[in-house]
Amino acid sequence: MTLFYEVDGVVSHLELGDLLPFEQRMIKTNEFVFPVTLEPGVPLDLYLRVESESALSVPLYLHSENAFIESQQWRDGLNGLYVGVALGLCVYNLFLWLGVRKRLYGIYVVAIINLILFNSTLAGYGFRLWPEAIAFQQISIYFFSITAGVSVCFFGMAFLKTKKRDPKMHKILRVSVTAFILTIPLIMVLPGILAAKINSLVMIVGVSLLFIAAVRSTLSGFSPAIYYLIGQGAVLASVIFVVLSSQGLISYFYLSPEVMKASLAFELIFFSIALTSLVNNERLLREKAQVAAVDAKQALLESQVRINQELDDLVRERTEALEKANQRLEELNNSDELTGLGNRRYLNHALPNEFNTAYRNRTSLAVLMCDIDYFKKLNDDYGHQVGDLCLSEVGRVLHDSLRRPPDLCFRYGGEEFLALLPNTDLQGAKLVAENIRKKIESMVINAPSGDIRITISIGAYAEIPENRDAHEQLMKTADENLYKAKERGRNCVV
Repeated sequence: MTLFYEVDGVVSHLELGDLLPFEQRMIKTNEFVFPVTLEPGVPLDLYLRVESESALSVPLYLHSENAFIESQQWRDGLNGLYVGVALGLCVYNLFLWLGVRKRLYGIYVVAIINLILFNSTLAGYGFRLWPEAIAFQQISIYFFSITAGVSVCFFGMAFLKTKKRDPKMHKILRVSVTAFILTIPLIMVLPGILAAKINSLVMIVGVSLLFIAAVRSTLSGFSPAIYYLIGQGAVLASVIFVVLSSQGLISYFYLSPEVMKASLAFELIFFSIALTSLVNNERLLREKAQVAAVDAKQALLESQVRINQELDDLVRERTEALEKANQRLEELNNSDELTGLGNRRYLNHALPNEFNTAYRNRTSLAVLMCDIDYFKKLNDDYGHQVGDLCLSEVGRVLHDSLRRPPDLCFRYGGEEFLALLPNTDLQGAKLVAENIRKKIESMVINAPSGDIRITISIGAYAEIPENRDAHEQLMKTADENLYKAKERGRNCVV
């Protein structure tokens, strides 16, 4: 992959590709990223030449530095979430296997490991895991795709008990697994395009056969198979999507890694549910047998208690994690993404509460309405990125200036901010407002285009509430004072 560009009459080029060592990449990411400097108002022609022996899809993205970082954080977060879920399931089932010595759990652990390796390779982490093995990188995605398919087939045969419940299907699956294993040497010597087609065929055949086996097992009355069927059905849909897109039949091949990753995560979760269902199903069968064998009943009950305790611990951990996630989500819902201050939603909740508290305690509640002067002109002259930087800096000054625990500050909207000061009279509110105004007036904002200074107008108002529901009038009066400050020439407190 070569990027050509011309600067001052000189044609230069940059090279990337999976045939080059990872350390030669200009930006150490899983994707191929070219750094390009664009001067404002200066056109730049870029030419990209791409060569591949396998299926080829070249989605192109042009990011600013901040947007690129955010995109990488989002991708890394999703990859981390998938790997975290998969490793959690892997460790959990590993301890189950060590504890109960049941072959099914061991096979499941092997399947999870292979799926993690497949998805890591699909996401480009193979360049980090074995950076010097360039030849292996060319076939690693096909290699781990087949090993993952083989291990999932073994798990499916063990979970669905095909040897006992469906011998005919069991023989077909065993022959298929043998054929899949024999394709591994082929993908190591065949050209990439043929290896890709063989891999696609293996994926479709393997997933389809497991889906059919799950359908037959479900129809035969094996209740845990329904969860396996759902998980395998998601993977079948994603495999069909990937194969069709890789062959150019549909034009969304760039989504294939995310679709495959999501479906495999979905599959792992439902396989775990299926294992739980299988445990419960076997527990019912054991309880029926315990009527005639008291000693066996005691042993099975002790085993079940241990398994249930492990499941309870897992449920409790997941519940605690969910509670923490909900708490974090609530914080995110109540905060402004750009400034980190409270947002309008949080203000609508906090203002009536603070107003009612002041009403009950007969204390003064102050409001500061703040507006950045000439902000629209600043945006027009310097751009929205500089405008966002100014908003962020003003938010920081507001936050740092309100040092009492009960004081609250919010981004009211656009370039407007609002501060709530409980137990504060008008004189005290104006002192705080003047301190904020002076800090912002003396502040120098280091923007890419140069240093910028801004000012702010503030309308202050405080009262001891006489009416429990008059909080909107409090804000209205502060807003009127803000307009008076603007009429007096801005950069002042009224």
